[in-house]
Amino acid sequence: MKLSLLSRALLALASIAAAARADGAEAVPTLARVVELARERAPELARARGDVNAARAGYQGARLSQVANPYLEVQAQHGRNGATRDVAVQASLWVPVEVSGQRGRRIAEIDAQVAYADESLAATRAAAMSEAVRAFGQVTTGTARVKALESSLVTWEEQAKIFEERVAVKDSTIADLRFAELEVARNKVALLEARADLARALADLARATGVAEYAPTDGLPLRPPSAPERGPQIERALAKSPIVTVLDREAIYFSRVRDRQAREAQVPLNLILIGGRGDLGETRLGLGISWTLPTFRVNQTERARADADRLRALSTRDAQRRSIDATLRGVSSERVELSKAIDVMSDAGVKAAEASVEAAVALHRAGKGEVLRVFTARRDLVAARTRVAELALREWQLAAEAVLLTGEAP
Repeated sequence: MKLSLLSRALLALASIAAAARADGAEAVPTLARVVELARERAPELARARGDVNAARAGYQGARLSQVANPYLEVQAQHGRNGATRDVAVQASLWVPVEVSGQRGRRIAEIDAQVAYADESLAATRAAAMSEAVRAFGQVTTGTARVKALESSLVTWEEQAKIFEERVAVKDSTIADLRFAELEVARNKVALLEARADLARALADLARATGVAEYAPTDGLPLRPPSAPERGPQIERALAKSPIVTVLDREAIYFSRVRDRQAREAQVPLNLILIGGRGDLGETRLGLGISWTLPTFRVNQTERARADADRLRALSTRDAQRRSIDATLRGVSSERVELSKAIDVMSDAGVKAAEASVEAAVALHRAGKGEVLRVFTARRDLVAARTRVAELALREWQLAAEAVLLTGEAP
């Protein structure tokens, strides 16, 4: 049969191309290894780690001494018309000294900024793990879908070949043959589309884990690990959610900024060392102090802006906490129902579809059933198998969402 031969040739070429692409590619690792790789190699982590290093660099200035750069002033004076005998020279050395705790406030601010950057890194890790789990689920369910369609295509090709032989001996109609050929074409397109989806999923997983390329791999789990139960476990996960904790750290950081601005409104005290020579040639020495009184301008704008940012972070944190709590409870309930649906479809649905195919084929061979019933039963079987993969993919998406919100690996 020409169509069958063409189909097999196309599948052979696709297999050869896939093998060529997979040459040197790594096998898809376990879920635990995928999560571990995402925690360390995800491309988004480079910027987050850079932010941590940039925050730590602030210690270089924050830990400097309370004594600031000295200021030297030299003056020379000489009176006209004999008012003075010689040139009077005076030098003043101003040494600013922080006496209001400014250094401690600067260090506290950098401490808070580093903690904020660390929590931001944790949130980025959670997002990276979530993306990796999502991509892993797309790979596992895509692999299952490809296998189901490959099996279906082989069956339909064999069925079309049988009808072609039966048409040749006038034991079947040309309509039955054309219907079988249509199913071959339809399954071929579905299979190629499924392989394209799998290729994209493998590429997404490679990007999320920092690997050059993954090859299609057998033996992957179709479904994610079981979800935590509602109640105390969700409460504990909510308390450790990086989305919440990063907002806590942000609020603390802006609080420390406000404190620093309040302290820096009190400018350093200046110690003044005076030395020089009078117009009679005598040596002159002296001491003094100067201090700007924090009376009118005390960084009001900067302090108000920092306090507004602190309140914004706190209000956002409370809103996110409520949102995450509701989402986690919804995800937990949804996964329970999805798990039931997958169990029903895997056990009852697929088995019933397989039994329906066997019964329809047996009736047709006995001359008691129409061939359309066979076609319909086989189409339902493929639909049942691919439906299991679709439901499992939805379960993986919920697992990935939980990872994003809690920062905990599945």
